[in-house]
Amino acid sequence: MRLISHIVNFVGMRRIGKLSVLVIVLSALQFACAVEPQEKPAKITNVTKVIDANYPNKISELAILMRDLYNDLKYEKKLLENGDQSAINWMEKYGNMLEAEPTDLTNATGTFEGYGKAFLFELKSYQESSKDNRISTYNGMIASCMNCHKAHCPGPMVIIKKLPVKETP
Repeated sequence: MRLISHIVNFVGMRRIGKLSVLVIVLSALQFACAVEPQEKPAKITNVTKVIDANYPNKISELAILMRDLYNDLKYEKKLLENGDQSAINWMEKYGNMLEAEPTDLTNATGTFEGYGKAFLFELKSYQESSKDNRISTYNGMIASCMNCHKAHCPGPMVIIKKLPVKETP
Protein backbone atom coordinates (compact mmCIF):
# COMPACT_ATOMS: atom_id res chain seq x y z
CA MET A 1 0.00 0.00 0.00
CA ARG A 2 2.90 2.36 0.67
CA LEU A 3 4.14 1.84 -2.86
CA ILE A 4 0.78 2.88 -4.24
CA SER A 5 0.77 5.96 -2.00
CA HIS A 6 4.20 6.92 -3.28
CA ILE A 7 3.07 6.41 -6.86
CA VAL A 8 -0.03 8.55 -6.27
CA ASN A 9 2.06 11.29 -4.60
CA PHE A 10 4.71 11.16 -7.31
CA VAL A 11 2.28 11.35 -10.17
CA GLY A 12 0.25 14.00 -8.39
CA MET A 13 -3.01 12.22 -8.85
CA ARG A 14 -4.53 12.59 -5.43
CA ARG A 15 -7.98 12.84 -6.94
CA ILE A 16 -7.75 9.31 -8.25
CA GLY A 17 -8.43 6.92 -5.47
CA LYS A 18 -5.81 4.52 -4.24
CA LEU A 19 -7.99 1.67 -5.39
CA SER A 20 -8.00 2.99 -8.96
CA VAL A 21 -4.20 3.22 -8.99
CA LEU A 22 -3.97 -0.31 -7.61
CA VAL A 23 -6.24 -1.57 -10.38
CA ILE A 24 -4.14 0.20 -13.03
CA VAL A 25 -0.85 -1.13 -11.62
CA LEU A 26 -2.18 -4.68 -11.34
CA SER A 27 -3.62 -4.52 -14.84
CA ALA A 28 -0.27 -3.36 -16.20
CA LEU A 29 1.53 -6.17 -14.37
CA GLN A 30 -0.97 -8.73 -15.63
CA PHE A 31 -0.55 -7.48 -19.20
CA ALA A 32 3.24 -7.48 -18.92
CA CYS A 33 3.25 -11.06 -17.62
CA ALA A 34 0.80 -12.24 -20.27
CA VAL A 35 2.87 -11.02 -23.23
CA GLU A 36 4.90 -13.88 -24.71
CA PRO A 37 8.51 -13.30 -25.67
CA GLN A 38 9.10 -12.59 -29.35
CA GLU A 39 11.56 -15.46 -29.84
CA LYS A 40 10.71 -18.95 -28.69
CA PRO A 41 13.52 -21.44 -28.15
CA ALA A 42 13.87 -23.74 -31.11
CA LYS A 43 12.64 -27.25 -30.54
CA ILE A 44 14.95 -30.02 -31.70
CA THR A 45 12.87 -32.17 -33.96
CA ASN A 46 15.72 -34.12 -35.49
CA VAL A 47 17.14 -36.77 -33.18
CA THR A 48 20.36 -36.82 -35.20
CA LYS A 49 21.12 -33.29 -33.99
CA VAL A 50 20.88 -34.46 -30.38
CA ILE A 51 23.16 -37.42 -31.06
CA ASP A 52 25.63 -35.20 -32.90
CA ALA A 53 25.73 -32.82 -29.94
CA ASN A 54 26.54 -35.65 -27.51
CA TYR A 55 29.01 -37.50 -29.71
CA PRO A 56 31.26 -35.34 -31.86
CA ASN A 57 32.08 -38.12 -34.32
CA LYS A 58 29.74 -39.76 -36.78
CA ILE A 59 27.74 -42.63 -35.27
CA SER A 60 28.78 -45.81 -37.05
CA GLU A 61 27.87 -49.44 -36.54
CA LEU A 62 31.21 -50.05 -34.85
CA ALA A 63 30.84 -47.01 -32.56
CA ILE A 64 27.41 -48.20 -31.43
CA LEU A 65 28.74 -51.72 -30.90
CA MET A 66 31.69 -50.36 -28.88
CA ARG A 67 29.43 -48.27 -26.64
CA ASP A 68 27.25 -51.30 -26.01
CA LEU A 69 30.34 -53.41 -25.29
CA TYR A 70 31.62 -50.80 -22.84
CA ASN A 71 28.31 -50.85 -20.94
CA ASP A 72 28.35 -54.66 -20.81
CA LEU A 73 31.96 -54.72 -19.62
CA LYS A 74 31.25 -52.14 -16.93
CA TYR A 75 28.34 -54.28 -15.71
CA GLU A 76 30.45 -57.44 -15.93
CA LYS A 77 33.18 -55.81 -13.81
CA LYS A 78 30.70 -55.18 -10.98
CA LEU A 79 29.49 -58.77 -11.17
CA LEU A 80 33.03 -60.17 -11.15
CA GLU A 81 33.95 -58.05 -8.15
CA ASN A 82 31.04 -59.72 -6.34
CA GLY A 83 32.02 -63.24 -7.41
CA ASP A 84 29.41 -63.52 -10.16
CA GLN A 85 29.19 -63.16 -13.94
CA SER A 86 26.51 -62.27 -16.46
CA ALA A 87 24.65 -64.63 -18.74
CA ILE A 88 25.71 -62.66 -21.83
CA ASN A 89 26.64 -64.79 -24.82
CA TRP A 90 29.63 -62.63 -25.68
CA MET A 91 30.48 -64.27 -29.00
CA GLU A 92 26.91 -64.10 -30.22
CA LYS A 93 26.61 -60.45 -29.28
CA TYR A 94 30.06 -59.19 -30.35
CA GLY A 95 31.48 -61.90 -32.62
CA ASN A 96 30.60 -59.89 -35.74
CA MET A 97 32.67 -56.88 -34.66
CA LEU A 98 34.96 -57.07 -37.68
CA GLU A 99 31.96 -56.81 -40.00
CA ALA A 100 30.68 -53.57 -38.44
CA GLU A 101 31.38 -50.39 -40.40
CA PRO A 102 33.91 -48.15 -38.56
CA THR A 103 33.43 -44.42 -38.11
CA ASP A 104 36.59 -43.68 -40.03
CA LEU A 105 37.12 -45.99 -43.00
CA THR A 106 40.88 -45.36 -42.85
CA ASN A 107 40.84 -47.50 -39.69
CA ALA A 108 39.64 -50.52 -41.69
CA THR A 109 43.18 -51.74 -42.25
CA GLY A 110 44.98 -55.02 -41.71
CA THR A 111 46.28 -53.68 -38.39
CA PHE A 112 42.75 -53.02 -37.18
CA GLU A 113 41.69 -56.47 -38.30
CA GLY A 114 44.62 -58.00 -36.41
CA TYR A 115 43.63 -56.21 -33.20
CA GLY A 116 40.03 -57.21 -33.79
CA LYS A 117 40.91 -60.87 -34.17
CA ALA A 118 43.03 -60.71 -31.01
CA PHE A 119 40.08 -59.19 -29.15
CA LEU A 120 37.70 -61.86 -30.42
CA PHE A 121 40.14 -64.54 -29.26
CA GLU A 122 40.16 -62.95 -25.77
CA LEU A 123 36.38 -62.61 -25.87
CA LYS A 124 35.95 -66.30 -26.65
CA SER A 125 38.48 -67.21 -23.93
CA TYR A 126 36.49 -65.19 -21.43
CA GLN A 127 33.21 -66.78 -22.48
CA GLU A 128 34.70 -70.26 -22.07
CA SER A 129 36.60 -69.45 -18.85
CA SER A 130 36.16 -71.30 -15.60
CA LYS A 131 35.60 -69.58 -12.28
CA ASP A 132 39.32 -70.00 -11.50
CA ASN A 133 40.56 -67.94 -14.45
CA ARG A 134 37.53 -65.74 -15.13
CA ILE A 135 39.05 -62.49 -13.83
CA SER A 136 42.36 -62.98 -15.66
CA THR A 137 40.59 -63.71 -18.96
CA TYR A 138 38.32 -60.70 -18.42
CA ASN A 139 41.41 -58.52 -17.84
CA GLY A 140 42.97 -60.03 -20.98
CA MET A 141 39.94 -58.86 -22.90
CA ILE A 142 40.33 -55.33 -21.49
CA ALA A 143 44.07 -55.34 -22.31
CA SER A 144 43.14 -56.27 -25.87
CA CYS A 145 40.78 -53.28 -26.01
CA MET A 146 43.57 -50.99 -24.80
CA ASN A 147 46.06 -52.34 -27.35
CA CYS A 148 43.72 -51.61 -30.22
CA HIS A 149 42.72 -48.17 -28.95
CA LYS A 150 46.38 -47.20 -28.59
CA ALA A 151 46.67 -47.66 -32.35
CA HIS A 152 43.16 -46.65 -33.44
CA CYS A 153 40.82 -44.14 -31.81
CA PRO A 154 42.60 -43.36 -28.51
CA GLY A 155 39.73 -41.32 -27.02
CA PRO A 156 38.02 -44.20 -25.16
CA MET A 157 41.26 -45.23 -23.41
CA VAL A 158 40.32 -42.95 -20.50
CA ILE A 159 37.27 -45.06 -19.67
CA ILE A 160 38.77 -48.41 -20.69
CA LYS A 161 41.49 -47.89 -18.04
CA LYS A 162 38.75 -48.12 -15.39
CA LEU A 163 37.50 -51.54 -16.51
CA PRO A 164 40.12 -54.05 -15.24
CA VAL A 165 39.24 -56.05 -12.13
CA LYS A 166 41.85 -56.31 -9.40
CA GLU A 167 42.95 -59.91 -9.05
CA THR A 168 43.19 -61.35 -5.58
CA PRO A 169 46.12 -63.66 -4.83
